[in-house]
Formats: sequence, structure tokens, C-alpha cells
Amino acid sequence: MRKNIIKHSMLIIFAICTFSYIPIHAEEYADVPNDWSRKSVIWAYEQDIMTGSGGYIRPDDNINRAELATMLVRLFDVQTTADIRHYTDVRQIAWYYPFIQKSVSADIMTGAYGQFRPMDTVTREEASVAIARAFDYKSRGNEAINFNDFESISGWARESVKALYEREIMMGYETGNFCPKNNITRKE
Repeated sequence: MRKNIIKHSMLIIFAICTFSYIPIHAEEYADVPNDWSRKSVIWAYEQDIMTGSGGYIRPDDNINRAELATMLVRLFDVQTTADIRHYTDVRQIAWYYPFIQKSVSADIMTGAYGQFRPMDTVTREEASVAIARAFDYKSRGNEAINFNDFESISGWARESVKALYEREIMMGYETGNFCPKNNITRKE
């Protein structure tokens, strides 16, 4: 009996010591931004769309394809899966495997030529396409986009960029540029 009490006490102490440093609220992370993105980052964390680790959310880090697929699958609570064994660069033991299965199933993000490229960073125009596909947004066609660098947006991404701009989901920078080839960050 005494051994059981000691054993249970040790487990409780271990659990308290191990998990007490993990932030419960997004505001408790050391790097929650204090800028235009603060509310959105906190909301995404609280909805379990974005997660942090080791006390950091890493809002200024570039996002990769596996992370974007994960966030969009979580946002839309996609449950169906696709067979993605043909992607030679997505191993079944990878943490992101089920999220890529769901992303492909929902036609949010796909790969090409037998590769998904899960660790590749995502450009702003690539993110626009994935987000527009997830929401099934098409351009309304009635609003001009006056980005200084509009011509540098790839043809395959223009419809999606315009659809998100019209809905004020993804805007340009204060410079008047969209910067389509720039990598997108977690807070964006």
C-alpha cells in the first residue's frame, strides 16, 4: 500500500514538473507578436490551428508546406483521407503524414511529379492558392488590384490572390507590393 502511495505521488510530482512550464494560453508564449497579427495568432493558437513548442510559437518563421497543410486541415476539420503513397518524399512515420493525406483528399494542397515537398517553404502566391482552394473562393472579378508588382504574380496564382484580396483575407504590404515570391511567415 505504501509503495502505491509513493508511486502515485511520484507520478503526480513528475507530471507537475514536466507539464507546468507549458503555456496554457497563447499570451504565455515568449514570442507572441505585439503587432497587427497578435489577435489572429492568438485565435489560431486557441483554435488549435497553430501550435507552439518549447514555449515559442515562432510567428516570424517561414512556414513550410507540411505546416500550411496542417493548419488548413485543422481549420476546416477535414476528416477524409487520400492515398498518398505515390509521394516519395512523404514518409508514413512523419508527423505531417495524416495532415497531407487530408489536405490532398480535400484538394487543398497537392504535389506534383510524385513529390509533395513537405519541408519546402511556401511563397505568398502559393499560400494564396491553397487558402483560396480551402475556402473555395473565386475572384468576384469586380475589384481591381493595384499592387505595384501585380505582373510578378504567377498566372496560376492571380485568380487566388485576387479572390483573397477582394475578401480582405490576404493583402499587400504598405509599400503597395504583394511580394508574391516572398516566403510567407507563420503570423501571416
